[in-house]
Amino acid sequence: MTATTTQLDHARIREVVRLALDRPDAEVASIEVAPSAHVVDNMTTESLHHVSGTLVDGTPWRLFAKVLQPASASPVMAFVPPDHHASLMANLNWLDEPRVYRSDLRHDVPDGLTMPEVHAIDEVGDRIVLWLEHIDDTATWDLSQYTDAAHLLGRLSGRWPEERVGRELGIERRDLGYLFFGKLSMVDIPLVTDDELWRDPVLRSVADDGFREDLQRLIELGPVLIGMEARLPHGLCHGDATPHNLLRDPAGDLVAVDWSYGCRGPYGSDLGQLVAGRFDAGDADPADAPRIAAVVLDAYLDGLAAERAEVDRAAVEAGWAIHLAIRSAISAPLVDPREDLDDEARAAALARRIAVARIGIDLALACAG
Repeated sequence: MTATTTQLDHARIREVVRLALDRPDAEVASIEVAPSAHVVDNMTTESLHHVSGTLVDGTPWRLFAKVLQPASASPVMAFVPPDHHASLMANLNWLDEPRVYRSDLRHDVPDGLTMPEVHAIDEVGDRIVLWLEHIDDTATWDLSQYTDAAHLLGRLSGRWPEERVGRELGIERRDLGYLFFGKLSMVDIPLVTDDELWRDPVLRSVADDGFREDLQRLIELGPVLIGMEARLPHGLCHGDATPHNLLRDPAGDLVAVDWSYGCRGPYGSDLGQLVAGRFDAGDADPADAPRIAAVVLDAYLDGLAAERAEVDRAAVEAGWAIHLAIRSAISAPLVDPREDLDDEARAAALARRIAVARIGIDLALACAG
């Protein structure tokens, strides 16, 4: 039986509803469990569910259930060479997110930033269910939203420098080397350096020879950038701060969800996913990428300054550049074949990815000298 049928049973849902409402005697009249429309691409997430219903007295209730699994349980593991399993499991530890939610982090985040309330954490066999507050997202991702998100991410990292994170939260560093020397080197880099890929007229319509040449330079500098990253100053990072994981609740607070990748990371590294997220998901215009990139760095630095964190601008820019380049730029010419897009849709997807990659490449090449 799957985790959905064993851990999201109605008896347990009734118990969690009573916990969430702080009404031990509440009687649940109806329950509906619906899969989230969000595409799951994290190996440690089995499934996401909206859980809702009413009480006998007519009171509506809603929960969000996230089912976690070890990365080894993901179908993707079949494509990972055995000698890379250990490093992947260490860097994608399925226990990291429950550890964050069980910590005191939620009680010491900057004003304007919150985390979803955790009603319960169930551990049953090789699955963990996080029973979370349901957030009504009101976010509109214009430049002011990006500015505010970058500022709050800067304050979060500034408030939690690396030493404090290790001492109070027990969260480790997450080395980008596992990605570069793992999936990228084994799968993506051979594809993006193959002449056959660049004969594709759809790709060539949005990426010229100059882009290919600069991408090749970035790939060659990859080991240098990984070494640079390790020497940068680190603080607490969300690790996957895409706009889809930064919800705006009705009270106006930014709610950071999905802490699967929470880690001690280089200051500025969260800006990579903040900039790339909506482009990867197809929710932004390529023309917007430079405007977004132009505002996030200063806003993040302002956030650090608000926490009196003394971090050099060049170090923050390097943290941003390296993460954007390694996590987004190298794979930009590749569109997931499972999407089954026609040429027009594939060109649009590539244009979004290339626009972000261009920013990452330029920043990273500048940092590497």
